[in-house]
Amino acid sequence: MANETYTQPHHVEDVEIQEWFESLDSVLEASGPDVAREILERLRAHATVSGIDLPFTANTPYTNTIRCGWSPLFRAIRSWSGESSR
Repeated sequence: MANETYTQPHHVEDVEIQEWFESLDSVLEASGPDVAREILERLRAHATVSGIDLPFTANTPYTNTIRCGWSPLFRAIRSWSGESSR
């Protein structure tokens, strides 16, 4: 995560961006990903309340609960029941 590079809109200084990266790295190292995630979620909420329009993402944590070897069986059941295979 450290030393990431991306194009900054609106003339954000590289030094300022680097300070944010270093702060996040410090939180990750000292407190772990759960605390870092909580801080980022609160920052996102604060930005929204402050009128900053952030892009929507429909990505959610997903875990496939069907074991790999069972997938063909579930596809066959869906096909037999008339449910389309999405």
